[in-house]
Amino acid sequence: MKILRNAILIAWLLPIGFAIGCGEDDDKTIDFVATFFTTRGNELEPCGEAISPTNFWALEHQVGNGTATTLGEFTAEMTFCIHLILTDEGLPDPTQEGFGEYGDGEGELLGENGDKIFFELSSGKVKPTTAEGYIFEFQDTIVVTGGTGAFEGGRGDLITDSYVSPEGTTDHVWSGELTIPN
Repeated sequence: MKILRNAILIAWLLPIGFAIGCGEDDDKTIDFVATFFTTRGNELEPCGEAISPTNFWALEHQVGNGTATTLGEFTAEMTFCIHLILTDEGLPDPTQEGFGEYGDGEGELLGENGDKIFFELSSGKVKPTTAEGYIFEFQDTIVVTGGTGAFEGGRGDLITDSYVSPEGTTDHVWSGELTIPN
C-alpha cells in the first residue's frame, strides 16, 4: 500500500515539476546592440494609393550589414511603407504634415552562422536632424518577433538610433534587451 501511495504521489508531482522546470524561468535576457548600415535595395514601389504624384506612400526596401552582440557579423534586410511628400523639384519636403511617417514593416538580421532575428516596424517617423553629415533621423521601437538558431523563440524591443545621409545610406545603432530560451 505504501508503495502504491508513493507511486501515485510521484505520478502526481512529476508533471508539476516539469511545468515549473520548463517555464519562462528558463529564458535568459541579454543586452543586445546592433551597429550597421543600410541602403535602398531597389526602386521605390507604391504601397497604398497615392494622394498625388508628389504626395504618396512608397514601399522602402533596405539592405545592409554590420555586427551585433551574440549574433556577430550579419546582413540586414527590411521593408516598410513610408509617406513621402516631394517639392515641385522632386526633393523631400519634411515641412509637410505626415512626411516621413512609416509602418507596416518587417525584416531580419541574418548572422554568418545562419541564425536569424525577425523583427517588425509597426510605426515611426523620420524627421530632419541637425547631426553633422546627415539629413534625417529616427528613434523608434523595433519589436523582435522571433528567430532561428540561438534566437528561436526570441522576443524583445530595440530602440533605433538611426541617421540618413544625403546619399541615402542609413547608419543604425539598435539597442535593447532580448529574451531568448536557454
